[in-house]
Amino acid sequence: FIIIFLSVRYWKSKIEKREREKASVNQEISEFKMTALRSQMNPHFIFNAIGSIQHYILKNEVKQSYNYLSKFSMLIRNILNNSRQEYISLTQEINTLQLYIELEQIRFTTPFQFKIEMDEELDMEMDIPTMLIQPYVENSIWHGLMPKESDGILELCFKKRDDTLFVTIRDNGIGRYCIVVKSN
Repeated sequence: FIIIFLSVRYWKSKIEKREREKASVNQEISEFKMTALRSQMNPHFIFNAIGSIQHYILKNEVKQSYNYLSKFSMLIRNILNNSRQEYISLTQEINTLQLYIELEQIRFTTPFQFKIEMDEELDMEMDIPTMLIQPYVENSIWHGLMPKESDGILELCFKKRDDTLFVTIRDNGIGRYCIVVKSN
């Protein structure tokens, strides 16, 4: 009986150890995938941003090119720093979004305004997944505002109800997005 008990216990511990190792490897793979996704930025945007800098330089608009280059470098730095983390604070995400939108405003041929509304009760240090909101903002600008021939308006609204963050992205073009983030 003792030999059977010890054998079963040994095999059980060996199976449990293998399962823990398998779960650990799967966790690491998931983290690598998330890091790869977070570190991606639309290559088309980067190409166009560099093209805009080149345009300002060729037109001898030194002040405008310096302003654009400065914001572009801050945006890239934010994205690279944030891509190392699975979660960032809402403050960090909003700062990155503001830089991105300001760059798009400079590049955009038809002007647009943007405003950000936030609940007073919102915890700005709450953690959200990195690069969660930017793709939706990009879609709103490119597919909602770009087709417009008049002034556009982009609104970002951050509200908190219970433990849930609601992010609404509105434009006066064709786009409407709502992102829901459940905080832990």
